[in-house]
Amino acid sequence: MQFEPFCSNSADDVDGGVRATISTHRRKMCDLVNFTRDCDRNRRADSFSVTRLERLSKGEQIALTAVAEANVLSGGDRRAKAMYLADLLEADPECMRPEDLVAALRSLA
Repeated sequence: MQFEPFCSNSADDVDGGVRATISTHRRKMCDLVNFTRDCDRNRRADSFSVTRLERLSKGEQIALTAVAEANVLSGGDRRAKAMYLADLLEADPECMRPEDLVAALRSLA
């Protein structure tokens, strides 16, 4: 399965909590993937591109940590978080740091 980081329903943003953090991570991941693809297409490797790529990567990791640590308040939130993280891990088993995975599992218990 290839995970495509498309932004979901913008209504997720107004719900707050888990769904908002998932939506934020999707946007950050979209930005990172799109910039990486643009750099690959245009064969850019200048210092601006490297700096921006590092910033986007760090922002995506911070957003993923927020998803992992987000508290679940309902069964729907628990399911949304579990399915989102499962899809990410299935697409890229190394996308999460071990401490983020531990935080995610604890928050789902």
